Amino acid sequence: MFGKAPGAIITDMDGAMRNAVRSVFPNTRHRFYTWHIHKHLIENVAAIRDADSELHKDYNCWFYRREINECEMERRKLVEKYKIGKKNWVAKMWEPRAPWMPAYWRDTLTVGMSSSGRSKIINDFFDGYINQKTHLHEFLDQYDNTLVERCKKESKEDLKSKNSDVVLSSSSLWEAQAGKYYTGKIFKLFQDEMNGRTDLWHKRCSKIGTVTT
Repeated sequence: MFGKAPGAIITDMDGAMRNAVRSVFPNTRHRFYTWHIHKHLIENVAAIRDADSELHKDYNCWFYRREINECEMERRKLVEKYKIGKKNWVAKMWEPRAPWMPAYWRDTLTVGMSSSGRSKIINDFFDGYINQKTHLHEFLDQYDNTLVERCKKESKEDLKSKNSDVVLSSSSLWEAQAGKYYTGKIFKLFQDEMNGRTDLWHKRCSKIGTVTT
């Protein structure tokens, strides 16, 4: 990567992984998969498994807060309401909350990577080519086969994009320009984002001269 560290890395909460990232990429934001946190929570706290339980609703009220100060306020309410002590398992999971709660990551670009999903990229890449019984020499051959197949798929998508017209959903010149340069698959992602812009909420933070944030 020409000496450039990634801006963000998403992994599970493995201690060795945390130490390695801290050592090799000290200036990279390290995020944990929320899926792992919730998995452990569901396994250890019975009330969380019940979507109708009061704890489940209070937990979600805390987790989905958009501002850090609101998160901290809701956390204090949970601690007081359910008498959660420092040695409690739930409290230990909450302690490293900055690397996995959405409110703490609003200022960091993760280019579409989800902290709520499972890490499946490698599994998907080798799906159908290798399994736990594959020997090392077979793995090398299958790795080459996987790359060849991936290149074929990309060439097919490129050909499809060059020889087909995109379907525009509006009269926007912005959308038409994107349709001209993006591949079909990427244009669909762009189009979904563009059409979803009406769902966004806006907050005026400051105004200095003619610049409004």
